[in-house]
Amino acid sequence: MKYKYYPVVIFSYNRPNKTNDLINSIKKNKNFEKFPYFFFCDGPKKNYISDVRKIKDNIEIIQKFKIRKKIIKRKTNFGLAKNIINGVSSILKKHEAIIVLEDDLEIDINCLEFINILLNKFKNDKFIGSISGYSYAHNFKKLKNLKWYKTHRHCSWSWGTWKHVWQKVKWKNPTSQSLKKFKSSSYKVGDDILSLLLAQKLNLINSWAVRFNYHCIKNNLYSINPRFSLSKNNGYGINATHTLNIFKKEHINFINSNINFRDFGKLKFHSELNNYIYKKHKSSMKLKAKILLKKMIN
Repeated sequence: MKYKYYPVVIFSYNRPNKTNDLINSIKKNKNFEKFPYFFFCDGPKKNYISDVRKIKDNIEIIQKFKIRKKIIKRKTNFGLAKNIINGVSSILKKHEAIIVLEDDLEIDINCLEFINILLNKFKNDKFIGSISGYSYAHNFKKLKNLKWYKTHRHCSWSWGTWKHVWQKVKWKNPTSQSLKKFKSSSYKVGDDILSLLLAQKLNLINSWAVRFNYHCIKNNLYSINPRFSLSKNNGYGINATHTLNIFKKEHINFINSNINFRDFGKLKFHSELNNYIYKKHKSSMKLKAKILLKKMIN
């Protein structure tokens, strides 16, 4: 089987400093220069004059990244969900798999290799929906010898998937009837998933990730994750779209050492670990209140 280096697709907007940090972490990755890169740069929002300057600075930083790349500049503001759905779909028309990063991430030196090796390894597995460099179990102490695991919960903080998975996702908001049927499956990932899907249905949020999770859970597709996280989110703050909590920060210490991902042993589903992941994803009372209010108004 011929080993392939799949395209790395990066989505950015108006935070040039974050983009610069991400690129610097990419440069430390093994064989980073062998990957083709695609940058999707979102356009300015209406009446946001400061956006134009920040976006210009952001693109200038990307242009300085001396690597095989293509920059796609949005003339208008797509928003994160539309930008990712549109961008990933366009790349997967010509490639069988993809690695996706957002501009507020920082990645370990092993991140691209981990995702890419497993995209090659599991490309014909009908029960795997994605590979992620992030670990929900980074601080999970009970399974010390675990190197990787599979879970029902898919993560958007450094991830990859295949054309045959992505093209089957239905991006329309779920109906009330479909959510009722889905309720019996939601126990696998956390009790927040139903609230998020309902919020999506009511247009309180616009998330590609919750819809991708919905598709994979319904079709019993797992995500593969490393035991210790190979990415972290540095995007919390007032300029973020979905992570506005300025006091929250990812406390993750990267491994930054040579790891043989080709000899990880047997991949398993650990019930105890996945129960830990389930408990981490609790439904927000604030979101539930917004949903209730929207229902009352309508």
